[in-house]
Amino acid sequence: MTVATAQYAFDKQSARSIDADGRMRVRGCVISVGEINPYRGREIPGRDRLGLDANTVYDLYRDPDELERAAESFNGLPLMIRHVAQTAAEPRKEYQAGSVFNARYARDTNQLLADLLVTDQKAIEYIESGELADLSSGYRYTPDMTPGEYNGRKYDGVMRAIEGNHVALVEDGRATGAHVADSALSSPTGAPTVENDTPVTPAAPSADLAQAVMLMAQKLESIESRLTAVEGDKPGTPQSEAEKGIPASVDTANDESEEDDEDKKQAMDAAIKAAVDASVKAERERAKGVDTARRETRGDIGDMHAFDSAEDMYTAALKQRGVDVSTIPAGAARAVYMGIKSASRPSAVMAQDSRSDAKPVFDTSRIINYGR
Repeated sequence: MTVATAQYAFDKQSARSIDADGRMRVRGCVISVGEINPYRGREIPGRDRLGLDANTVYDLYRDPDELERAAESFNGLPLMIRHVAQTAAEPRKEYQAGSVFNARYARDTNQLLADLLVTDQKAIEYIESGELADLSSGYRYTPDMTPGEYNGRKYDGVMRAIEGNHVALVEDGRATGAHVADSALSSPTGAPTVENDTPVTPAAPSADLAQAVMLMAQKLESIESRLTAVEGDKPGTPQSEAEKGIPASVDTANDESEEDDEDKKQAMDAAIKAAVDASVKAERERAKGVDTARRETRGDIGDMHAFDSAEDMYTAALKQRGVDVSTIPAGAARAVYMGIKSASRPSAVMAQDSRSDAKPVFDTSRIINYGR
């Protein structure tokens, strides 16, 4: 499942009205657009099977024909406060703000339009204040990684078999027309994001692990060099025995010194190997923890995240569920998250394009305060 957004869904051209019971109706909102948008590999369903790199940016084409066929699937969908995937088994009613109806595709503008009924007063306040003034559609799709070109712009794949899941009110979505400058697609390393013009290639296995080992080895070599320099193991400019004022007949114990050097080298090699082995083990454990956290939190935060630790992923999932994480002790995020999740089935997988976190709906006062 993925997400497409249209900026300023509630603009001056949208026709809003409030009925006698305080509910808001909005006509003609853009909830998706047939265009090319950038997605990181981690946001694309089945990326491992497709051989996509998690951090590479791929341009996906939301085909107008596919979007037009999907229009009917958006009728009757829930309007959610922030992105929260939901199913009949787990409706996530605490996040529902209304419903979507009269979905239709406008071929002349390549836009998927819909009318909204907003039944939650808090959501109405978010809309009127501009705090959550964008719309973002959540939907399932099948990626077809066949490259092509649309309106002179190359793309890496096409979204097929689109099926709506919900429409969300978001703070800052993936704005139509923003493309490369779109801040909703941030680089996890803080480096500028660039468009991907290269064909899809399988990711190198264990690339992160190999890089970590290489960096560790480089650091250890640097330490070894510094220690050697301090201990004076590396001789300076050679001098003759005469220049040093030492008779040639005097035993300088060079053989013993060479043996000491060899012992030190072997000890250093052993230390480097032990440190590298420890680094590899730690990286494997971290990766295993991240994989476990990804599976357990997928229903709340999908696969689009760029977290380096399992704790960060559980914290993000708790935020997505509206939990105030400021009171949770360090290291307890998983226990708290699993405690909340155990009472319900996992929600559907969904990637989210908006930058905002879930608005707190309840806090940790409703669950056990772990660590106290």
